[in-house]
Amino acid sequence: GEMRFPETAPAVAALLADSDAAVRAEAAGALGDMEEKRWLAPMISMLNDPQAVVRARVAHALGDLQAGAAIPMLRQHLDDADHDVAGEVRWALAEMQR
Repeated sequence: GEMRFPETAPAVAALLADSDAAVRAEAAGALGDMEEKRWLAPMISMLNDPQAVVRARVAHALGDLQAGAAIPMLRQHLDDADHDVAGEVRWALAEMQR
């Protein structure tokens, strides 16, 4: 769904660093849904999160955001040990080719 509340974006972005993986994942997904690109750098670095749920959600969000800056890092995760992450990475890269 489309969520555009730019005033809430900083609060959502703060959750990217939460200790709970589910919260980090939801925050990344929300920023993608909000089409919010101010936090691309921390989101790209989250492709190295230890939790697969976070890596998958971040990859999807980066695809939603058409984050071309993420392409080199996404390519490094095409062979992610987690099948869901690798699938989301492939999807994100395909989104950016459209």
